[in-house]
Amino acid sequence: MTRSDRSQPKPYAAPILKLLKGAISYDQDPKNWELLLTHEKNIRSHFSDIGLELYLEKIDGYAYLRQTNDEESESEEDLLQLPKLTVRRSFNKKETLLLVILREALLELEDNHPENPPILKRSEIHEKLHPFFPTSGNEVERIRELDRIIQRVSDYGFLRDLKNEHYRIERIIKSKLTVDELKSIRDKFQSVGVMDESISSDPDRG
Repeated sequence: MTRSDRSQPKPYAAPILKLLKGAISYDQDPKNWELLLTHEKNIRSHFSDIGLELYLEKIDGYAYLRQTNDEESESEEDLLQLPKLTVRRSFNKKETLLLVILREALLELEDNHPENPPILKRSEIHEKLHPFFPTSGNEVERIRELDRIIQRVSDYGFLRDLKNEHYRIERIIKSKLTVDELKSIRDKFQSVGVMDESISSDPDRG
């Protein structure tokens, strides 16, 4: 079989493959974001056929996949039991704290400077975390611990390291924490410090 005889990939194959690996955002991947918007109908149809739902937030510029929950079916007999493609991720109490802090910072930055990208200095993130951690004699170790938390949240896709002591807050964090959820979680942290409060993610939001 010659190369010309082989079926060619669909023009929207790239964003489909990207979505199967995780979220797509305009900021991080503008080319595939534009392909996603252009071929949204076909991409939605493709994922619907295999039991996946495309969540697309056009204003904030991010998209990810959600798998149909078994509980959403009215009858188990009507549901084809599919293997789980997406997984739920749980965040520990320190990661949850940073997610709350970043979500609040994003709200403030968008209110005060909507025309600018939501960027924080590393030192600003440290300053926001410090009140929740007891002061110890080993300040170097405390700073390392804060950096480890920042790195883990960056690995999840909610922060982007700009490589110059600055981080951009990714707007997909809005899908993790709503405005209504912020106050209750923040109040718990303020009352008992870094406690056993955690949240679990919907599939592949990070």
